[in-house]
Amino acid sequence: MRIIIADGSAIVRAIIEQKLKKYEDIKIIALVSNCKKAIISAKTETPDLIICGTDEENNTERESIKTLTNEMHIPVILLTDSSLPPLSKFVKTLAKPSLKGYSQEFIESLVELMHSFLSNLPLSSSDSEETQRSFQVLCIGASTGGPTAVSEVLSNLGE
Repeated sequence: MRIIIADGSAIVRAIIEQKLKKYEDIKIIALVSNCKKAIISAKTETPDLIICGTDEENNTERESIKTLTNEMHIPVILLTDSSLPPLSKFVKTLAKPSLKGYSQEFIESLVELMHSFLSNLPLSSSDSEETQRSFQVLCIGASTGGPTAVSEVLSNLGE
């Protein structure tokens, strides 16, 4: 699972990064200071999920989270003190601990939420016609039928 960590505190980013490095299935692909920068990173890094410890009440951050989830269809786990309702079905919240509260127990609950969130994401949404992420690579192997089979498959894919 490819993760971007976005938090205004470099200390918090480092703590989360160090604790998540212990998990073999998690790869931290970027550390950024806010969700606006997470958008920029997400365009080149293609994360599976973004962990965002931010002030959800900040309008710029709220708009950035909406862009990540509603337009880019990237799930976000929001570490927040706020009790605002979720911005979309692609956002889950977790209470943001104090600086001393990033215990192994908290990290385990974060990892559990990450896994369950990604495994339970809908394949389609009534809010948007295109919720599945687009492919950047299409690989086709055709040992039987050769180029004719590949041509037929590609011509039937549509737009």
